[in-house]
Amino acid sequence: MRYQDIECPVCGRAFQEDDDVVVCPVCGTPHHRACWAEQQRCANDALHAQGFEWKFPADKDPVKKLEEQKRRVHSPAPEFTFKNGETVVECPHCGALNYENDAFCMKCHGQLKETGNVAQADAREERDNAGQGYYHTDPRRLAYDNQRLYGGLEPNILIDGIPVAEYSDYIGGSAPGKIIRRIAGMERYDRKISFNFAAFVFGPVWFFFRKMYKQGVMILILITLCSAIANVLVTTPAAVQTYHDLFDAVKQVYAGEMTIDEYYAKINESMGRTAETDAVSRARLIAGQVMQYAGQILWFSCALIGDRAYRKKCRQDIEASRRACTNMDDYRRMLFEKGGTSAAGAVLGAAACLAALLISQLPVYLLVFTT
Repeated sequence: MRYQDIECPVCGRAFQEDDDVVVCPVCGTPHHRACWAEQQRCANDALHAQGFEWKFPADKDPVKKLEEQKRRVHSPAPEFTFKNGETVVECPHCGALNYENDAFCMKCHGQLKETGNVAQADAREERDNAGQGYYHTDPRRLAYDNQRLYGGLEPNILIDGIPVAEYSDYIGGSAPGKIIRRIAGMERYDRKISFNFAAFVFGPVWFFFRKMYKQGVMILILITLCSAIANVLVTTPAAVQTYHDLFDAVKQVYAGEMTIDEYYAKINESMGRTAETDAVSRARLIAGQVMQYAGQILWFSCALIGDRAYRKKCRQDIEASRRACTNMDDYRRMLFEKGGTSAAGAVLGAAACLAALLISQLPVYLLVFTT
């Protein structure tokens, strides 16, 4: 109904789609039939002598709404091109700007193209859940599935010469689209790095989890070296003497030869001597702190180099699988084997990090107990 959501001038209630509406033949003001029967005249009858003519509010005029919809559908998209040659397109449903290779609008979830690939669940879901009605036809659900599996892209779109659907098979997991979206962003904007939060938190363990064992081992070795060198530098002769004083004081306390107050007094005296170190010791302490910061920077740099390294691994493994396989079944099976994630690798990476921590502390123990 064209008067839907317009307020009746008599009762103030908005017209609904099934309401019986009476329009004044003089000025065109709409009324509920019951309101018209009650008043027996137009609510704006006093204005008729002045030539009053009722009009739709500007934001509810159906003619203007139709014109705006046509403008959105037929208006050209902004002339903007990404580094990879991709352009911007306008959603025919809501007018929001999207990437040309996106399958669904990121704002209203409407399908951007009348033809072409749309979001589909993987083959197992299609076989197991075929024909379950609304769940598989709801546009928002289709958009969600596409975002989860393909990062919101058309499955046949190429990234580095590889279809997005093959990236999805290789990456695996419940939501490979998150990584695909970051890789697509790197190609679109010609970026060398992107931020990976998981790699930021877990560092080298993330590389082991994604089967990038060489990269994980290399980063872990560098971090261990930085930590070991830092420990050697900060373990000055004064620091070694402080450790010895601490051990001696603890032995005397347990032997009953020293009170707690005397223990704290001795420790404070020893710490005071450590603070009054010479220029060489102070330089060693500063250099040790720098090496500690270097190790921390290496750990957190995993967040910036992780996606680039994984993008390279994806491309190399997929291209190698293509060369090795002669049919699609073998090719898909090899993608699953080479890609995906490794829980055993994550456990191995965590154990390697723990071992690296112990190894980096080894120089301290050697300096303290051998001098």
